[in-house]
Amino acid sequence: MYSHYDQKKSSAKDRHLSLDVVGGKEAISEALTIQAAVAILEDQGHADLTVYINSLGDKDAFTAFETSLREYVRNNITQLSPACQELVKSSPLGLYVCTCGVCQAVLENAPKPIQFLNEESRKRFIELIEFLDQLQINFIIDETLINDRHYCADSIFEIRSADGTVLSQGHRQDDLVGRVGYRRELPHVEASVSLPSLKMLSQKKVTAVKNPNIFFVHLGKDARIKSLSAIERLRKNEIAVKHMLTETTCRPQMLEAEESKSRYIFVMGIKEALENSVLLRDTEKHSQATVRLPDITRVAKRLKL
Repeated sequence: MYSHYDQKKSSAKDRHLSLDVVGGKEAISEALTIQAAVAILEDQGHADLTVYINSLGDKDAFTAFETSLREYVRNNITQLSPACQELVKSSPLGLYVCTCGVCQAVLENAPKPIQFLNEESRKRFIELIEFLDQLQINFIIDETLINDRHYCADSIFEIRSADGTVLSQGHRQDDLVGRVGYRRELPHVEASVSLPSLKMLSQKKVTAVKNPNIFFVHLGKDARIKSLSAIERLRKNEIAVKHMLTETTCRPQMLEAEESKSRYIFVMGIKEALENSVLLRDTEKHSQATVRLPDITRVAKRLKL
């Protein structure tokens, strides 16, 4: 994951941090981005956050949605407010922008992007729900959450405060490089997180993270889901852990663990995921032991000593 804060381009009222996960086609990329954004907002003192999620599908799915929506709007345009009637003439997506009660009643029965998802998009959206559920992050599936298809594809999300203020926005954008002339697709999830004033930022104590001596390896879908929540638990206890949750195979993870010279490796495979445990390997002593997930924080703190 990459983060970027451009102080020069951020006005006093609009400072934000950009988060990017590049190269992952699966929902773990969205989950990591949302998890990071929620953690940043909670560190700022925000509470009772809710993540609103939707999926727009790929290009073909969104085109089919727009075609269906255009026909629906044409058949129901007389029921819309005069202002909204003008709005939908340029784009049927204008129906999703209007907030008046009359138009909202028409929108309730309008086609939704989620109804046109292909198998890959549907699978990714279900996996995102599973990740958020495992992380115990409050979320709502908002079928009216829409963005310009030119700027995003598939997943889209917002993080809002209890009063409805949007504090973070994000989306998947896999075909961005294709639009600027490249032939290869580059999976990419990005999010923008609102930041407080520079004065408030300067008052926050920031602790430099040393090179972690713990690496977390996962094997299989269920292990990946449970690994995400285990790693988040360690983070909340200020225990830094290296991982490659966007990776689907074991070998790259083990190679990275070796190259990073991590002494301790937590391994969660299919068996461990079923038993709510991990294998703890000590690469210096060439030993391993089983650790129950409820005990992982206590054990990891001991390893830091």
